[in-house]
This record gives sequence, structure tokens and C-alpha cells, in this order.
Amino acid sequence: MQLIKSVKSFLGFGEVKALTGSVTIQAHNQIYPTWDAWKNINVYRVIDDVYSVVNRLSSMAASVPMWGYKMGAKNETEDLDFDAPLAKFLRSITYVQRIELYKWLFINGEVFIYKEFLIGANAGVTKLHFLNPNFITIILSDTFPEQIVKYKYQDGSRGLDFILELEDVIFLRYLNPNNDVQKSWRGLSPINALAQRLTRLKSGMDVSVAQMQNGGTPGVLSLSDLPNNQQSASVVGAMKDNWSRFISNSDNKGAPFMQAGKMEYTAIGSPLADLSVADLANIDFKKICNAYQISDILFNSDSASTESNVVEMRQMAWTNAIIPNLVMVEDAFNQELVNHFNGSFMVKYDLSSIKDLQKSLKDTVDALAAAPVMIPNDVLEAMGYARSEDTTMDEPMIKTGYVTLSEITPIDPLED
Repeated sequence: MQLIKSVKSFLGFGEVKALTGSVTIQAHNQIYPTWDAWKNINVYRVIDDVYSVVNRLSSMAASVPMWGYKMGAKNETEDLDFDAPLAKFLRSITYVQRIELYKWLFINGEVFIYKEFLIGANAGVTKLHFLNPNFITIILSDTFPEQIVKYKYQDGSRGLDFILELEDVIFLRYLNPNNDVQKSWRGLSPINALAQRLTRLKSGMDVSVAQMQNGGTPGVLSLSDLPNNQQSASVVGAMKDNWSRFISNSDNKGAPFMQAGKMEYTAIGSPLADLSVADLANIDFKKICNAYQISDILFNSDSASTESNVVEMRQMAWTNAIIPNLVMVEDAFNQELVNHFNGSFMVKYDLSSIKDLQKSLKDTVDALAAAPVMIPNDVLEAMGYARSEDTTMDEPMIKTGYVTLSEITPIDPLED
């Protein structure tokens, strides 16, 4: 289908309608990928802190199942049959593909999803492809308000250059409030906001690596009574050779090194502790986590943590960082994917499957035990057991031990 559309576009057949009239593809209405798209991908590849956060969030988001539902006349939902085309299609989206979707979103703040169609009797969407944003150009209409009418895929390294029709692509992006109109149509990645911080983080890493690679030389050993001139070079060279042979011999471990002349030691540079590189790195990682709305406690942080606040931080990761992105994908699929299947459908993520957001069985039992009234079947269901068919199990039961004030028999006062 796409090949046919591309050929038609190339030959000039057909028109893509904007709000009014047709669209001519010119430079002024093409939104090209910026250098940020390439830079963000490279940051993810080489800076381990960003890699860790993106991997954690994308794997968590990809673990949530998505189900399809049939919409009734009154917008009530009904579970799809196992063999329904939409149900089969959703099952075909693998865990690895879902991770790819969310990685593009978390890295670049935007994701382009190409819908592969099957033509013929079984026409419809058969597969999703997640495209590198660095290869996608957005084409806008010539009318106001502007809207996206096409996409262009360009990969110079492989000689690929073709048009993607609007209905063939799902485009998700984070809002990019920007005075540059070109950039405002592209997603704003958290990595863009972290640009200066990541520069400092990389500089600190370069300093520590350079010190380690140079052996962490702490200072200079010299002979104070030896002049610093060319004639003393042979003496210094001999001293270095003697020192090298001495420390290379394991039998000399712990033995003093003997050398003629008065020795002096001059410290150079600063240790990593003095440079506060480690402290700055910890601060920068916290800020990276803040940008992604997740706590650094979930990443082996040296901050004080307890079992309870780790649980709370995991719950906040879901509610603040992941579920909003799930809703974004859910909305996009309901608007631009389910319409390719015959019928009225919707898709929805199953948030009830997220164990971190579920109450523990102990909390449930304690709450049920504290209630003054209970229905046995409801208790069984709340604890994950099947309801009983015995009708008496649906009758409310009141705990004994409670009496009204009028039922209390007063005690006669004691006589003096």
C-alpha cells in the first residue's frame, strides 16, 4: 500500500487535503529534525545515568498489558473475543516492540509509528514500526491554523527518501513551548532540558577518567641537591630505572628504597575528593531523575531509604512518570489505530495489573477485620478467592459485642 502511495505521490496523482486546498511541499513548510535528535540518541548511548533511567522507565511502561474493547450503542464496553482482529493485533505487539516505543519517547520526547497495511480481502493494519525521529521531516499545510499533512522519511546513508502519508503514521510528542516555530513542532525531550547538567556530568567523568588513566600521580619526587639542567638527565634517568626495578620485585615489598642525595616530594593536582567530582555526580543524577519524575532512591542511591519509602517511590514512579505516558499512547491508538478495524472499538491499558499500585493482602485483611459490618463473599473476593454459591455468604454480618446505651444496666452506687 505504501509503495503504491509513494509512486502516486512521485507521479503527482492525487492531492492531500488540508483545511482548504492542496499542499505544495516547499522548504518553508517542512519541519526538519534538529541536531538535538542525533545528540539525544548519543547521550543515551554513552552516559550511563541517562541510560539507566530511560531503561527503567521504558521497561516498566512496556510491562503493562493493553486490551481491546467493543463499544456499545450507549458507550458501554464489552470484552473482545480472543480471535477478534483487534485482539489478535494487540497480542502481536511484543514486549520488545513496546520497549522500543517508550525508549524513543523518553529519549527524544517524540515517537513516529508507521502502520503497515495489508491490502485485499483482509485489509487492515498488520504491524507497527517505530521510526528513528532523526530521519523524519514533518510537512505542514499552507493554511492557518497549520496542521501536519505528510511526513518525509530521509536516510542518506542508505539512500532512502520517500513520502509517508498522514494516515499511515501515528505521531506522539511532548509539548515544546518554543519561540522557534520549527522546534515547536518537534517533541521536547527531558535530555534537552538537562543539556548543561549533562555537560558538567561528562566533564566530571572526563576528569576522573584522566586521573585514573594517568595512574593518579599524586606528586613529583626530586633530588634537592641536584641541579635541574641537561647534565643531570642521566642521573635522573638512572634513578628512575633503579626505582622501577625495585618496585617491580615482589621481594622488596615493605623494604625502604635507598638512594644517594636529599629527596624532596612535591604534591601536584588534587584528589577526586577535593574536586568534589563524586558529590557533583550524585547531585546531577538526582536532577536527571527529577527531569524524568522518578526518585534516585530506585537506583541504588546512597540516600537514606527504608522499605516503606522505596515502596512509595515506586508508586510515585508509576503515577508521575509512567501512567501519563501510557495515557498518551492509549489516546493516540484510540484516535489513529482502532479506526482501521471494522467496528467501534477502543483500547485501554490494564492498570489493575500493576503490582506496585495494588494494596498488599495484609492491608486488605486488616481493613476488613476493622470493619464493623462485612459480607463473607466480598471478603473472599477481596482476598483473591472465588465467591461462594451459598446464599448466606451474601448476607451482611455484624460483629458481636456492640450494644446500645439503653441496654446497659446501670450499677447501683456503693453504700458507705
